[in-house]
Amino acid sequence: MLLAGFGSLLLLPSIAFYWTREELSRANREIEVLRTSYLRANRLLNDLKTDVINGGTYLRNFLLEPSGLAAESQRAELLETRGHAMKILAARELQQGGVVYQSFVSAYNDYWETIEPVLEWDASKRKARGYTFLREEAFARRTAILSLAAKIGAWNEEQLKQGENEMKALFDEVKASQLRSMLVFLLAGIALASFVYWRITTLEREASERLIQAEDAREEARGLSARLLAVQEEERKAISRELHDGVAQNLSALRLGIEQMLRRLPEEARTSIEAEAREMGKLTDETLKLTRNLSLLLRPSMLDDLGLVPALRWLAREWEKRSKAIVEVEASEELDGLQEATRICVFRVAQEAVSNAIMHGNAKSVRIRASQSEGRLLVSIQDDGLSFDVQKDKGMGILGMNERVEKLGGKFSIASRPGVGSVVMAELP
Repeated sequence: MLLAGFGSLLLLPSIAFYWTREELSRANREIEVLRTSYLRANRLLNDLKTDVINGGTYLRNFLLEPSGLAAESQRAELLETRGHAMKILAARELQQGGVVYQSFVSAYNDYWETIEPVLEWDASKRKARGYTFLREEAFARRTAILSLAAKIGAWNEEQLKQGENEMKALFDEVKASQLRSMLVFLLAGIALASFVYWRITTLEREASERLIQAEDAREEARGLSARLLAVQEEERKAISRELHDGVAQNLSALRLGIEQMLRRLPEEARTSIEAEAREMGKLTDETLKLTRNLSLLLRPSMLDDLGLVPALRWLAREWEKRSKAIVEVEASEELDGLQEATRICVFRVAQEAVSNAIMHGNAKSVRIRASQSEGRLLVSIQDDGLSFDVQKDKGMGILGMNERVEKLGGKFSIASRPGVGSVVMAELP
């Protein structure tokens, strides 16, 4: 139905305006020629006025300039301006000015006959007679030339007005025919527009309802994501505490028990199993160290006990131990007064960004910066690793960082360029 309706509306004006096309094309061509000629003549007149004004300025500077080198420069500019003006006066559009054009050319030539001898003056003559010449000769003649140029412009406007009157009669005739066609076109358009309006409003209501549903689902997803992050953080905290307080302590007790058992055994028995016991103790120590590292990776105790900055520095040291990369931290101690949610967010973003830079980007240098400015916390993690497509390569780690920052009302972004590396940026309130 829409196709048939729009097709009819397109066919109707095509038939209605077909016979007027040639007349309109001819009228447009004539108007375009007239307009182009007028605009070119007007532009030439403006350029000519500019040359006259600039020439007067260069002449004044030449006569009043005490320096010989500077005066010669002004003289050269003046002669160049005259050459440009003569090219303009040779244009066909200005020569149609008739008597007014001839008067201008005559006045302009007289003007130059007056100032040409002055251009040969030396510094002493310019100083003695320059100001008098400007006041009595140059300014008066330049004013007369500008007045003649204005007359040419007035003549040009009169020609344009006459051509417009001729075209007006043609357009009045065409308008009458177009008006009849437009009435039919308007009635058909109103009917089609009514139908389209009804259909679009119906679709708009449906789209609005679906948009509201989508927004509700998005908000629900955000809430679930926020709760998931909170539960995940609590689970990490609980597992970290259990590893530290439970498993680590049991391993420490096991290590002490092995040593006490060795001391209580007789000399003969201790000698026979001492090597195996030492190996068991060494394995226990390694397991204890691994357990403590896992506990710290899950949630560093210093993040709660000492603050954000010590936790970031611990993170940097751990990565330097585990890889060949250099990880630097630039942060002031005043950041240790942040709220718990902010501390956790910044640490997790830095932890994920450093891990991605070293593990996936093969970065050799990573710098973590954190500072406060105008009530905002600014965090950036910059590396010199491999670049990636920020729009396409969005893994779960990047999505998790983004959700953590947006949950606190902040802004998250990543920039990556080949040969430079990547920068992860977060701005938190």
